[in-house]
Amino acid sequence: MAMDAPMAMDAPMAMDAPMGFVDENAKIKDFEAKFAAEMASKEEAEKATAQKLKDEAEQWLDSWHDKKTDEKVEKAATNRKDEAEKSENMEALQEAAKNDNPFKRVYELIGAKEKGEDEETARMYGLVVSLKSHGAKALQK
Repeated sequence: MAMDAPMAMDAPMAMDAPMGFVDENAKIKDFEAKFAAEMASKEEAEKATAQKLKDEAEQWLDSWHDKKTDEKVEKAATNRKDEAEKSENMEALQEAAKNDNPFKRVYELIGAKEKGEDEETARMYGLVVSLKSHGAKALQK
């Protein structure tokens, strides 16, 4: 006896059911098995997607951390270089203060050499020359 459509091997037929009739419990069990397989495949796909996202996030975080570490190292090197330059400059200023005339240093700080004889620096220069020539007594008048 040949059948038109092959029947599933796991779908049992009721013994007392007529030919071609499938038991309702078998249909439910078949549906539940298909549904469970579909849910398992979706769960696996979800786990794979979640793992992929976690890996990408971890990679991004590692690259961000490396970038920040590099920036910190670069900033520290720049700070050390600036500190060394400042220290050298400070030593040169202290040496100049010991050897040079202090009024010359004040005159350089005023910036009269670069600016020329404008009104503001001319007045400061005049005060420096007066202090150099007459001392603090010139201010007490």
